[in-house]
Amino acid sequence: MTATGGALPSQAIRQSAPVRRYADKGFRANAVELYVWGSILWLLIGPRLEIVRIADSSIRFEDLILASLAAIAVAKWTRARRQIVGPTGMLLVVLVGMAACISGILMSRISPASGLLFALRPLEYWFVLPCAVIAMDRMPLEFRQRWLTSLLLVVTVAQVGVCALQYLGGFSIGFSKFSYERGAGLAAGPYELGAICALLACYWLHRERYGLFVLSLAGIAMSQSRISLAAVVVAVSFLLIRRLKPRARDRRQGSIMKSKEVRSVSTIVVTLGTIGVILLWPFLTSDLAGPAFERIGTTSILSSWTSADSLTRSMNSISSSAEYTQVAYEGVGNVLSNNGGGDASNLIRFYRWHILLNSMSVPLDLPLGLGPSFPGPSVDGAFLRIFVETGILGSLAWLALFRRWFRSVPNWFAAAAVTVLIGSIFIDLTFALRPMVLLWLLFAIAKFEIQPASLANIKDEIASGQSTYLRAK
Repeated sequence: MTATGGALPSQAIRQSAPVRRYADKGFRANAVELYVWGSILWLLIGPRLEIVRIADSSIRFEDLILASLAAIAVAKWTRARRQIVGPTGMLLVVLVGMAACISGILMSRISPASGLLFALRPLEYWFVLPCAVIAMDRMPLEFRQRWLTSLLLVVTVAQVGVCALQYLGGFSIGFSKFSYERGAGLAAGPYELGAICALLACYWLHRERYGLFVLSLAGIAMSQSRISLAAVVVAVSFLLIRRLKPRARDRRQGSIMKSKEVRSVSTIVVTLGTIGVILLWPFLTSDLAGPAFERIGTTSILSSWTSADSLTRSMNSISSSAEYTQVAYEGVGNVLSNNGGGDASNLIRFYRWHILLNSMSVPLDLPLGLGPSFPGPSVDGAFLRIFVETGILGSLAWLALFRRWFRSVPNWFAAAAVTVLIGSIFIDLTFALRPMVLLWLLFAIAKFEIQPASLANIKDEIASGQSTYLRAK
């Protein structure tokens, strides 16, 4: 989980000050790079516009954007750029998903169009990674940091700002599929906003932008996403522990970690922050964090699981996606009427989980599952969706992909990936547009922290005699 290993040759040359100064002169993003950044920004905060409905899914405007990014990636994804990020395991995920799709179609469990769209969805989101690498490849280091900070600042302020208008102001704005009693920002629902803010919180803590870090935490609180709250607590604890360990080691060696000026600024920031929290405490407890903690207090996992089991015990195994939709979605009213005022969210979630698990009763279903799109738009659990749709083979392929998130990456990205994995227990995060677009963007940023530029660029400078490093030598 550390930023070691995997560096390209001549990394010292790429990071040298003369080369950075040369690259800073006259840098201008080209049309393709500007299009990539505009597309990523749209995918993170823009409206979701449906173009045509297909079976249980649809083609949206963002699918056209992702298709254009795929074309850019295919055209410009060179070997040197691939070496920056290394293998991600997405190809194996897609191949197993397509095999499961074909199996589901042959067994008449899923519709071909819907199954194909669901099978290719992870690949769609992945194309953000190579395009982000392509767009960052020519950027000087300092310019890249400023650019990415500005981009993610816009995303953070836009998402949490709209969330505050919904949650505190009572404005029904945004693109949420649900009511605005819980903040959803510019995401499809509170669950997406919580996941996005958890990712951003890890990034801003790493960048020591504490105001934006607190803003991200406020977004999670207003979303009332219980699993995102738990995820960010784990991730931030991990980051703080990792940050304290080297400091303790350096103190033992007699080194000074911070200058007096930095310590003074930190003291001022902490003092002002403490005063602010004291002054705003009534508001924080009653309006912002209070409802979130009340929702946590109503959580009843064990009783909800038991109730869901009793509701599905007498049901027959489901044989097609259409039949599952009728039982799991149209029959929700009957489930809620038997709830008795308990944890409705988990009851519905576990009700659907039981139906899906009961449907995988035949041993032949285990290798490739029931087919992509079989569970419909929501399972409320990415790991279960992966298992149900693509079986054991799909689960192993995704496990290999998850492992790549923790190989040769900075600690802050490892923490961010942890929030996605924890959130995926109860949310379909690996199949959600905005969280995965943000995750692949952060993955590209993390890789560039280790390998800041493409080796091809340095070779081009040396070949043309323009390298300041060579002239200095």
